[in-house]
Amino acid sequence: GNLESHQTRPASDQRLPPPPPQMQHPDHLHHQHSTHAEQQMLLPPVNLIAVKEHSMRWLQELHRSYQHRQVVLETLTTQLSDELAETIRNLETVRANVLETEEMLRRLYE
Repeated sequence: GNLESHQTRPASDQRLPPPPPQMQHPDHLHHQHSTHAEQQMLLPPVNLIAVKEHSMRWLQELHRSYQHRQVVLETLTTQLSDELAETIRNLETVRANVLETEEMLRRLYE
């Protein structure tokens, strides 16, 4: 069997996207007036939306990467299973040949 062909993958498949950025949580916000903090809460959370979109893209990339690895592993598993079955058949043939040879030797030396 040729295992190398299944193991060589483009570098792009192995490289994971960078993790989503951490949410900025400035401490100075707590020290300011509550009215200003409330006004900031009313503004559309552009940063939060961006983080969510980035996180979703990152998760999709991660999912694709795992799906690809799953396919590679399933292919290798099938290949190894086939090779194992072939090896077992070969061993059974060798065993039969050994028994046959033993029988011939027994007849020779009787």
